[in-house]
Amino acid sequence: MVGSNGESSSGPDLGLRLSSAHQVWQARTAAALAAAGHGDLRLADLQLLRLIKEGVASVGELAMLFSVTKQAVSRTVDTLTAAGYLNRSTDSADRRRTLLALTQRAENAIAHVLRSRAADLDRLRASLGPDGVTALCDGLAAVAALEPEQEIVIALAHRLRATDDLS
Repeated sequence: MVGSNGESSSGPDLGLRLSSAHQVWQARTAAALAAAGHGDLRLADLQLLRLIKEGVASVGELAMLFSVTKQAVSRTVDTLTAAGYLNRSTDSADRRRTLLALTQRAENAIAHVLRSRAADLDRLRASLGPDGVTALCDGLAAVAALEPEQEIVIALAHRLRATDDLS
C-alpha cells in the first residue's frame, strides 16, 4: 500500500511510524492536560487515575496491573494524593487494605483528556473515514497481540475504550 506521500505504508519503517504516532498521541495528551491546569500529571499518572475510575481500588491491584512493587505504586499514590487527585481510606472489611478514590480534580483531568481525544478522533474520522479508523484500531490491536504478555494491557485498553465510547 502506498501512502499519500508516495512511500510504502508497510515495510521496515512501520516501527518508526508506530513510534512516531505514539509520541504524537502522548504529546497531545500532555498538552491537553497542561492546557486544563493539570501539567503536574504524568501520562502514567493519568493511566493510573483512569484505572481507579474503572474500579481498580487498591494499591495492590495497581501494582499487579503495572507489574511493579506496592511500594512504587504507594509513592505515586502519595504524590497524587498530595496534589489533590486522590483520596485514601482504609477498607472497613480488611484494615490492611487501602482504598483509593478520585477527587473532583482527577475527574476533571480525565474528562478534559477524553474531550481532547474525542476531538482528535473526529479529525481522524474526517481524514480516514469511519472504516479507516476501524481498520487503524484493528491494525494496532494486531500489533499489540504480537506480544502475548500484553493481553492484560489489551484487556485494559478495551475496558478504557468502552468508557471512551460512552463519553
